[in-house]
Amino acid sequence: LNTILEAAINSRNYVSFDYKNAQGKKSRHYIEPLAIHYKWYAWYLFSYSENQNKYKTFKIARINNLNIEKEKSMTKHEDIKILIKKSEQEYYDTCISIEVEFSNNEYELIEEYFPDCPIKKISESVYKVTIRVPAKERLWKALLLSFGNRVKILSPDDYKIELIETAQKFLS
Repeated sequence: LNTILEAAINSRNYVSFDYKNAQGKKSRHYIEPLAIHYKWYAWYLFSYSENQNKYKTFKIARINNLNIEKEKSMTKHEDIKILIKKSEQEYYDTCISIEVEFSNNEYELIEEYFPDCPIKKISESVYKVTIRVPAKERLWKALLLSFGNRVKILSPDDYKIELIETAQKFLS
């Protein structure tokens, strides 16, 4: 898909596709593809929807039935990198903060998975980090659960309870 999208970006052709979001909701889109970028261990398409007059980001792995349309875009856009940063900031504003405590044994992995999150030293062997993650995205829950008892969720309580319930359901 990346190759097809890159061709559409270079030729300024619109594309259409079916999409299934993280909650499983299906939709059809007709957009102008502007850039492909890699973040959070996945490829994403940054685009412009003329019908909605807004910029949108799609996870490429969730795109199906991709078609390059004949129509070409004549829309002039600001610097794409700046637009992506603005869009990401809007997205981050919808995220929740999770406070995680961990030992120095997990320091390097936490730093790798959450490079933009400052780590605070609590004691000689204990650290704390506050991560900002999408509330509904399962990837972050799975990632935190993969640490097992080597991390401790300090807050928020409802997220902590949700992780405990998820782990209990998995074990049953």
